[in-house]
Amino acid sequence: MSDTRCKLLENFDDEVREKLKMRAKDSQAILSRFEKRLMQLTRHELRDQAEFLSDMAFDLYKLPQDANQAAIPLGRYELPRQSGDAFTYRVGHPLAEVVIKQAKQRSLPAATVEFDYGSHDGKVSILEPFLGQRGALSLSLLRVEALDQVEEHLLFAAVTESGEILDEDMAERLLSLPGRVVLQRVDLAAEVKCQLDELTQRQEKQQRQAISQRNAAFFETEAGN
Repeated sequence: MSDTRCKLLENFDDEVREKLKMRAKDSQAILSRFEKRLMQLTRHELRDQAEFLSDMAFDLYKLPQDANQAAIPLGRYELPRQSGDAFTYRVGHPLAEVVIKQAKQRSLPAATVEFDYGSHDGKVSILEPFLGQRGALSLSLLRVEALDQVEEHLLFAAVTESGEILDEDMAERLLSLPGRVVLQRVDLAAEVKCQLDELTQRQEKQQRQAISQRNAAFFETEAGN
């Protein structure tokens, strides 16, 4: 039964696998999309300081640069923790904060990236029609201060070489695939860059409108009380 369940999971679409939320003791543990992002980022940032045992566990044998040794002990980290001698890895942990800060500070000039769908552990059905195609993709960070709080939103923009626009979910799923940089520091054509900028600005406008509507509803509720 366990073997059959694993085979089924391998053939499920990623969105289905995320919604199942199966426990590790019953089958292969399926991390949430947010947790999976954190572990993927950690694997990339700590590739020279840690040995990754699975998608949920790694052994940290060397501290990253500028890390506080007192707050970040060496040893095994798990998300979620499955063994008593491991540290619980999560957003908010000092190690995770260092990893995120390190990644956000890196300069990322335009480059050519080749995504390998065949090496992805699972299925992403919405991307299968685009196999073998080329295109352009950008990812921007929108930071908004409202009601004494700071919100951050990722803005995805992607378009194929033939001019077909990928929606936000497609672009996000594309970045979840294994990939490698095949050419660094490339120059995008002016019309492509303009199209990506327009898509990004459209998303930014939608996000700001949604935030404004939410804040207006909050003020109305507070005024009614």
